[in-house]
Amino acid sequence: MKKLLSLLLSITLILSSAAFSHTAFAAEWKSVIKDGVEYCYTVKDKAATITSTSPKKTSSKNSYKTISIPSKLGGYAVKTLAAHSTDCWENIVIPNSVETLEDASVGGYSTKTVKIGSGLKKINGDAFGGCNKLQSISVSSKNKNFTVYKNALYSKGKTKIYKYPASKIPESYTVISSVKTIGDGAFAYSTKLKTLTIGKNVKTIHSNMLNCTTSITKFSVDKKNKYFSVKDGVLFNKKKTTLVLYPCAKSGLSYKIPKGVTKISSRAFRFASKLGEVIFPSTLTEISSKAFQEAYKLKIADLPSKLKKIGSNAFESTAITKLVAPSTLESIGSSAFENCKSLKSVDLSKSKLTKISNRTFCGNTKLNEIKLPKTLKTVLNNAFGDAAITSLDLPASVTKMEEAFGGCYKLKSVTVRGMNTDISNAGFYRTQHIEYRDDEDMEGYTVYKYYITITAKKGSKAEQFALDNGIEFTELT
Repeated sequence: MKKLLSLLLSITLILSSAAFSHTAFAAEWKSVIKDGVEYCYTVKDKAATITSTSPKKTSSKNSYKTISIPSKLGGYAVKTLAAHSTDCWENIVIPNSVETLEDASVGGYSTKTVKIGSGLKKINGDAFGGCNKLQSISVSSKNKNFTVYKNALYSKGKTKIYKYPASKIPESYTVISSVKTIGDGAFAYSTKLKTLTIGKNVKTIHSNMLNCTTSITKFSVDKKNKYFSVKDGVLFNKKKTTLVLYPCAKSGLSYKIPKGVTKISSRAFRFASKLGEVIFPSTLTEISSKAFQEAYKLKIADLPSKLKKIGSNAFESTAITKLVAPSTLESIGSSAFENCKSLKSVDLSKSKLTKISNRTFCGNTKLNEIKLPKTLKTVLNNAFGDAAITSLDLPASVTKMEEAFGGCYKLKSVTVRGMNTDISNAGFYRTQHIEYRDDEDMEGYTVYKYYITITAKKGSKAEQFALDNGIEFTELT
């Protein structure tokens, strides 16, 4: 037996070493100080990706003034800037060697100017995410992929707008006629933009094009545009079946979505600062991810009778007080109702839900009533974390839970209707301490004390869990 264990251990060490070597070969981490700046970077396929930059002497008042990124580090060509790799720099010069800018890779809160070299080929996401003071972007005249026209960064043929420097965006702006795509964060962080007109050839709009631009009061659309339309300042697709964007500074406490709309796009009502009530049409079937995220004043949002899907973070950090799911509802994404501090009751009993995802109702400290559907099978990590419920009734269909009720300190009574429902990892509140077997066994063993009572059927997994942990048990008849 000892020889077998030794052999297994040796094999494990060899495999672990091989895995480490493979990882190290795939992306080797390095750092170097050059021209007073410390660069951290990885090397893969003989090319360097910068992961962070910082001045050698951080005490200097102007230590983050300007960074001119070198074209080579450690003999490797610098081809990529990773996320947050140039945070805090006021002025950034990107060399000709750089081919790719990852999401949020260029600058941050302090950044004012950015100069881009001739070699840039690809921009992923909002590369300038967080640059709310950005004043200017320039691009080498030799660059074959990007250009700057009237302050804004475009693709070479001006068919896509990537970025308009936040501090330069005017109160009213019309997207130029050549543009077909408005990119991620293109008009982000503006404090002035009130009216945005969608140009005649715009076909694609990234849902995050206005990230943190909370001043906009209305949209308008060129009459020749074939893909978008507007009604009362709200942006829709041409057929008005999809609500694309609601101006977050639009006046009015209540908004009634027109009948015929079947889908609310991602981030459509995000940061809607004045909206207290939304009235959904009976035709609505889908609410996409982050649709109402951080619409802090939204209290009333009665779900329509045909709704099938609610995306992740859809109502996160809103002020809704209750939720009643329709019988058609099939899925709710993770964190969909997280941090809804006024939410008191959740009724999912008539829905078709089979799973409640991670953190779906987490952080709702006033939530004191939960009704679950008979179709439910899985409840994942912190789905109801920190809820104020005192009792819980789990349908017979539930078989799996993963720390779903962590932080529910007021929970006292749990009814488990299924024979095979495993509640051992449900996350019910408990305390723990070490007990010693005898004076010679100083390591002892861990003992848990649960503060719940369990009602379940005889012979069920729930009964066995109660017996194993000294929990008060009542037979379910």
